[in-house]
Amino acid sequence: MTVDPTAFLETAGTLPLHLGESHGGDTPPGHPFFGAMLLFIGSILVVELLAGPVWRRHRFLVALWPLTLLVVGLGLLLVTDVQETEKSLHLTLSVLFLAGSYTEFQYRSGRISRYGADAFAVPALIVGGFVIGPMHPNGPILYSTMAQLHLLVATVCWVLAVIKLAEARLLNATSASLSFQTGLDYSFGVGVMALGFSLLLVQQFHGAH
Repeated sequence: MTVDPTAFLETAGTLPLHLGESHGGDTPPGHPFFGAMLLFIGSILVVELLAGPVWRRHRFLVALWPLTLLVVGLGLLLVTDVQETEKSLHLTLSVLFLAGSYTEFQYRSGRISRYGADAFAVPALIVGGFVIGPMHPNGPILYSTMAQLHLLVATVCWVLAVIKLAEARLLNATSASLSFQTGLDYSFGVGVMALGFSLLLVQQFHGAH
């Protein structure tokens, strides 16, 4: 069995059109996939905390978080290629996810510190929030459901950035603040799940604007 790369790319290029036809012609591609991926990896981050050292014995399990960021980044790169509109926004998000995947893998491989990884994660979350929210063309914020939903996604990104900032301040935490540090770790995992859920909401309400 042989696969024709040209035929594969042509099929991928028609994906947004097929999705739009099945949902009224105005549904953007990707929201269900990216939302589901973030819901999945957010739950994995919580399970990772619950499992503790047992989880960290397996390299594949440790690499799940950066691998998921890589898959989302590559998916956004494909969307950038096949979708005719908002290419710069999708490309920016793709670069942020791909760079985030690299820094998180470096951290989990012991090559950089948590502080070094978060030095990228915090500004990436802030910039990503602006790209998804205020910079995304969805109509007036007071009258457009889609604009409000994208702003919700952006707000979740900014909350995650605040959590990362709080974690950075507790890197040299004393025993008295370790429980707070653990709470922030759980909050980040739940926040990633909330980010995925908010993207699924965007998909559900698209077309209401």
